[in-house]
Amino acid sequence: MKSYREVIYDYLRKAIIKGELPSGTQITDSDLAERFGVSRMPVREALRKLEAEGLIERKPGKGTVVTGITREEIAHIFAIRKAIEGLAVRYAARKISADELGALRDVVREAADIRTRLPADALAEALIPLAARFNRILIDACRIPRLIALIWTHRDYLQQFSVVRVIISARLWKSFETRERLLGLLESGNEDAACALWQEHLDASFRSFFEAIDMEPGQDYV
Repeated sequence: MKSYREVIYDYLRKAIIKGELPSGTQITDSDLAERFGVSRMPVREALRKLEAEGLIERKPGKGTVVTGITREEIAHIFAIRKAIEGLAVRYAARKISADELGALRDVVREAADIRTRLPADALAEALIPLAARFNRILIDACRIPRLIALIWTHRDYLQQFSVVRVIISARLWKSFETRERLLGLLESGNEDAACALWQEHLDASFRSFFEAIDMEPGQDYV
């Protein structure tokens, strides 16, 4: 059974992403406490968690204000990422060096080792930095500075709202199985298959995010 803090957090996060609480909306502890019939303590705990994710902001003189991301924005960013990251992976398959392949192999091996040593509830925290390291090596291997900058602009925006953390927590080992398959395709120089696999990975990541927060993804993703 969920705690009051979790219930309030889930309600507010979904309302923000659905656009029911648009950017600029003010939120007060007392109104939420009255709405849910609880003290202000679980409300404040829920708000602290949302603030850490970048979905709300405490502003002097204005109280707590929604600054979050909408479902449509998430869909559009994933659609853009699918296009530009697919292109980057295609170029990476052509240009990646032996040293970079070795570095990717090291990440995959380290992830496999962690999986054998850590309990399931500790895997997400350990895999998130490894996924980031793999992605950085992969994207840099395309050798196109403008494309690299564009990709990280969109990735960093989602990271600001903990979207990546939710996805990794939801998919855990599956995302690293995909990376291991991708490594094999990069080693063989199969750019078509590598591009298709990474785009499938982004499709699955998009769906898993909305499954994890128990929301319909809408029809804004291509």
